[in-house]
Amino acid sequence: MRYVVVALLLLSTLCGFQALATAQSTIPLISVGVRGGLSSYVMSDVNVAINSVNDVLLAERFDELNEFGSGPMGGGEIRIRVRPDIALSVTAEYLYESSKVGLEIVGQQFRELEIRASTVPITARVLYVASNAKNPKIVYTLGGGISYLWLGRLKTQSSPTIEVYFPSSYLRTADGSGVGFEAAGGAEYFVRSRLSVGAELLYRYAKISELTYNDTGGPVLNESLKEINLDFSGISFNACIRFHL
Repeated sequence: MRYVVVALLLLSTLCGFQALATAQSTIPLISVGVRGGLSSYVMSDVNVAINSVNDVLLAERFDELNEFGSGPMGGGEIRIRVRPDIALSVTAEYLYESSKVGLEIVGQQFRELEIRASTVPITARVLYVASNAKNPKIVYTLGGGISYLWLGRLKTQSSPTIEVYFPSSYLRTADGSGVGFEAAGGAEYFVRSRLSVGAELLYRYAKISELTYNDTGGPVLNESLKEINLDFSGISFNACIRFHL
């Protein structure tokens, strides 16, 4: 059902773009861009693991919990126009998020547990490209592609005095990889013939379903002995600067 909804959204947006824009042969053949912005993540499975901290510390007063919700992203893109209205692109990005679980132990000083997650999605995309009929300096893009989630990492770190509750989580890392997809629409403005600035709204499905601890080689499990997923799915807003060759 998720794929059907994304396909319908792409089709409706494409029809709208065609009504507002026309393809222009003046759109550069090759471009290289840098991009950065903010992503809103689901991170549902990791949030379940964070919430279980409270279950472990039932006898203590829970002071603070910041779940994964959003985080910065950045990366680059190489784009090649294969037709006046069609371009192929490859993007490489870095997604990062961290959450701190603050704990105040009764009769003791303040302690803190930090959980960090990151991944590098490499995405091959097909884009519809068209310039505005009234102002050719404005170019629209719409499309999507398949992502490979390379170097997905989960890291947990806590102070030594809290190891009585987390005996194996003082400093542990786990790695994994996965496959996802994304759909995006954006616009850019040519400030010069070889330089443009723009923005892009992107929906990403990016889930790493198998994480393995680097020290033991075993899977990362939650309190129910089920594998924990890293879910970077969500909406991203990116600003970009593109250089055209």
